[in-house]
Amino acid sequence: MAFKVQPLGYSDQLIHMEVQPCSGASSFYCSFVYVHNTANERKGLWDDLRGYKRNYEGPWLLMGDINCVLDYRERLGSMLETEDAHNSLLQIQKELQDNPSNSELCTKERKVTELYKKKLHCYVQFLQQEARIKWLQEGDDNTALFYRSLRAQRLRYNLYTIHNMQGLLQQDPDSGLLMWGEDSKF
Repeated sequence: MAFKVQPLGYSDQLIHMEVQPCSGASSFYCSFVYVHNTANERKGLWDDLRGYKRNYEGPWLLMGDINCVLDYRERLGSMLETEDAHNSLLQIQKELQDNPSNSELCTKERKVTELYKKKLHCYVQFLQQEARIKWLQEGDDNTALFYRSLRAQRLRYNLYTIHNMQGLLQQDPDSGLLMWGEDSKF
């Protein structure tokens, strides 16, 4: 299927266009979005979308990366699903203790264990991503300390003076402090 596309507007978070199927079917509007992460940065997008809604009538398809949730509980969905799977697993295992020869319960336990492992893996990945984002935004209090100690350590390992094989103090870096010669005894 082919389409004619007419761009109608764009911003840093949105491309809005009219799409006309070449088959003669009814046209529709389409907006592709990549929404910023913070509410303050998203305000402009919502204003743009409201403006398009006022100015254009007809079917409208909105797609892209929204990066936000309507309700905070949606964000916690991964944790709640993981807890539900864990509780189901515990319940099945309790039933298995009472009836260990029940093959149906054994099969169910294997399936729920796999589901729990998948949910737990997704939840751990979510937490790791949250931690990375927080670290990138706020930095690490130990970073400055680490680099200060690294600089101090590098200064300790620099040679500023050295005694040659005759016991004379050498301070000139161009004098060949670490040259190997006849009097080198190693």
